[in-house]
Amino acid sequence: MKTIKQLFLGGIILLSAIKVKAQIPNPSFEQWQTRNFGLVQFEDPRNWMSNNFYFAFTNPNQLPVKKTTDAHSGTYAVEITNAPDTSQEKQGGSLISGNVNFLTQEYNLKFKLNAKPKSLEAFYKYFPINNDSFNIEIVVSKNGEYLGSGSFKGVEVKNDYTKLSAEIQYIDETTVPDSASIFIYAGNSYQVIEGTKLILDDLSFTDAPVSVSKVKNNDLAISVYPNPAQDKLFFNLNNQSASVTLMDLNGKIITQNEISKTNNYIDLTGINNGIYLTQIITEQGVVNHKIVVNQ
Repeated sequence: MKTIKQLFLGGIILLSAIKVKAQIPNPSFEQWQTRNFGLVQFEDPRNWMSNNFYFAFTNPNQLPVKKTTDAHSGTYAVEITNAPDTSQEKQGGSLISGNVNFLTQEYNLKFKLNAKPKSLEAFYKYFPINNDSFNIEIVVSKNGEYLGSGSFKGVEVKNDYTKLSAEIQYIDETTVPDSASIFIYAGNSYQVIEGTKLILDDLSFTDAPVSVSKVKNNDLAISVYPNPAQDKLFFNLNNQSASVTLMDLNGKIITQNEISKTNNYIDLTGINNGIYLTQIITEQGVVNHKIVVNQ
């Protein structure tokens, strides 16, 4: 379920009770964004990159990555298909964590970690053609250096949601990673078979409580304003960058965003009025604020 257990005590959050699932950007594929590149337009899951960009030019009517309401939980899951490819260089459906700037052609495949996960888990359905197989790979690193990886290969038809687990093998058992990348391929990348389809939902890390101690909100001096908020919620980060998760009081993730000094707000458009929690993850630690949305 898309929940995060939290415990508050005198303005202090006990972070050992938070699962690392919150650190995977958009882990349940509930949030989607429209990408524009000239006359080409397509959708990707927020904080993920697909090869829809390539197919938008070669086969815009059959993009390999799209949202589906056939979800394990929530509203959406991601559907990745080996779509027909008329070019000489065949490409299967794929999805990678991170973001891309199409104007500068700059890619960032990593997202932040401050814990040491044991494995990557998810729920999936799979419909292979001609004994095709899908792969999910997780790579963790520290200061840009490889620290460990894990993978899962699925080969059987799964008409109902099935849980998968990719155990991460570390080359150093004491070092805690600071970033990770996830790579998802609907089929065998060496021999692309059209029609193979993977549906994936609810990614999470296991056995890895956040490895930071109690943090008072005042210690990192991060302010959130206005409160109550209407269409936008701003963060004074003191020249830091951060990952912000907005949750309801039941721990359900509403939105996740990467913010910085130059992009220091989250958009509240379409979010219902009510009381919410913001979890702000920086390199110095994690702080939480309670905010009110009143549009």
